[in-house]
Amino acid sequence: MIGPAFVISVFAAIALFLSGKIYARGKALRVRGVRASVLCVNESRNGNGQVFLLARHVLDGGAELQLDVGPFRYPPARIGGTFDVVYDPNDPRTVETPEKVPDGRAALISIGVCALVLLLGLVLIALSV
Repeated sequence: MIGPAFVISVFAAIALFLSGKIYARGKALRVRGVRASVLCVNESRNGNGQVFLLARHVLDGGAELQLDVGPFRYPPARIGGTFDVVYDPNDPRTVETPEKVPDGRAALISIGVCALVLLLGLVLIALSV
């Protein structure tokens, strides 16, 4: 029979994994992120009214980089306008506006809490065997 400790451990493990991914994404932007002014070339909306922007940036060598930025409730630019982003040159899909780049504290706290809950769940599972 699957007990509550097992279910809690599974949820804690999933939350730990997701918190780690969020922390890694933010760290990539903080450590090696490149700040750039980009041109908004298109926008789209989802069913919740959130706006996603397609932006274009020309690199120093002349190569063109297209970035999908969002979601926004109030987008920083319209088509033809410019705005600043921070992107990871190793993975341009990792992109945020500068004010949305996370500092990592919330993710670290979440990682710590999830790890403790997972450890407690595993201890309870071990003791119930």
